[in-house]
Amino acid sequence: MRQQLKWFLAIVPVTVQRWVDRLFHGDRGAPYDALARLGRRVEDAADTDSVLDCVVKTIADSLRLPHAAVELRLGDGWRPAAIYGKTPAEVVVFPLITQRETVGRLLVGRRAPGEQLGLDDERLLADLARQAGPAAHAVALRRALDASRADLDTMREEERRRLRRDLHDGLGPTLAGLTLGLDTAQALSPGQPELQELLGKLKAETQRAVADVRGIVYGLRPPALDEFGLTRSLHEEIRRLQCQAPALAVTLEAPSESLADLPAAVEVACYRIVSEALTNVAGHAHATRCLVRIGLDHGLEVEVCDDGVGLPEGWRTGVGIASMRERAAELGGDLVIEPGSPRGTRIAARLPVQEQP
Repeated sequence: MRQQLKWFLAIVPVTVQRWVDRLFHGDRGAPYDALARLGRRVEDAADTDSVLDCVVKTIADSLRLPHAAVELRLGDGWRPAAIYGKTPAEVVVFPLITQRETVGRLLVGRRAPGEQLGLDDERLLADLARQAGPAAHAVALRRALDASRADLDTMREEERRRLRRDLHDGLGPTLAGLTLGLDTAQALSPGQPELQELLGKLKAETQRAVADVRGIVYGLRPPALDEFGLTRSLHEEIRRLQCQAPALAVTLEAPSESLADLPAAVEVACYRIVSEALTNVAGHAHATRCLVRIGLDHGLEVEVCDDGVGLPEGWRTGVGIASMRERAAELGGDLVIEPGSPRGTRIAARLPVQEQP
């Protein structure tokens, strides 16, 4: 009994010390636990974009640090990718390396101002940074791919804008002029029925060509965007819709000036998404009010809310909704459709806006 008491008294201080160390310093004395926890949270991350959020939270929790952040390399600079906790005045930096290439860096704050990290802390953080390197690389590749895809979409829409302008200002007036010329030829050829018939057929063909050009012009890019800008174009679309559904009151909340310099691809995507959403509201929601809200804050935020009957049970995505989601995804954004509050349906899209050169 005395021997057991001595053994108990010997291990109690060690156990208490370990408990205190873990309480104030986290898992630095048990690096395997920290690494395992990091691995599990990375595996359980819902998507690529949330991986680095899991990384910084796990590191901060494991070592009881007030701040942890990951920045990705962008050219010769760094771009924040995930932040946990308030950013302190001073941070300690650990590189994130994959295949001998520095793809990012881990920044951590000290537990107290002026307190230095111990050797065990630095060793564990270096190990965690090595484990987080591949995740940072995957996120960087994903973001580079999204940016490249958005650039291609922007270039495509700019080219469509140029083609629309050329067709509208060049070929369209030329064909319209041919119609007038044919009218003049008919007027100058009385008493020649065969020639009159031929000129009539040519005029009809020319008018069909004019209609086709107008259809192509609208398909390339809604003309209203170039004539009025995004905000006024949406007002015109709402006015047209309310003529078809007078019982539906639609309100648009959108700034005028800040939306003037949006990339062409973002303008078109926003216009098409709102138009399709309003068409769905007018045709299926049985709503009396609808609010369209557009804002610019780290990207273009588009929201369409109605007070209709809401989403039916077991509803499936149709062509219109699929088109809206595709337009958002092409720009690296997303679109969600969910029940409104207290009733109706809410459609919200986020469209990234890159700085134009």
